[in-house]
Amino acid sequence: MFRLFSRMQSLQHEALRSISAEQLALLLRYVATLRRQRKAQQRNLECAFCKNNGESPPWYSSHGLKDWRGRVLCPVLRAFHCPRCGATGDRAHTIKYCPEMKIVTVGSSAFDIRHLK
Repeated sequence: MFRLFSRMQSLQHEALRSISAEQLALLLRYVATLRRQRKAQQRNLECAFCKNNGESPPWYSSHGLKDWRGRVLCPVLRAFHCPRCGATGDRAHTIKYCPEMKIVTVGSSAFDIRHLK
C-alpha cells in the first residue's frame, strides 16, 4: 500500500514539474474559483423562495434556491410555470421576476410595463 502511495506521489510531483509557471498559475486560479463556488453553494443552502412562503425550517434548509450557474434548484419553484412566458424547470421564476417584464425609468421613478406579445 505504501509503495502505491509513494508511486502516486512521485507521479504527481513529476506532473507538476512538467508544466510551465503560466500553466501552474492558471491551474491555481481555477482551483481557487472552484473553492469559492463550493463555499458559496454551501452558504446558500437555504431556499429564500420557500422561506418567504412560510415553509418550515427543515424544508427550506433542505435545498438552495439556485446553483452557482443560476439554475433553479427549489423543487417547488422548478414545478412552477410562469404565466407570462411559460418558463419552468432550470429557468423557472415567478411573474415578478419574469424577464419579459420591462422596467422603464421616468425621471427618478421606475415603472413596470408589461409588453404585449
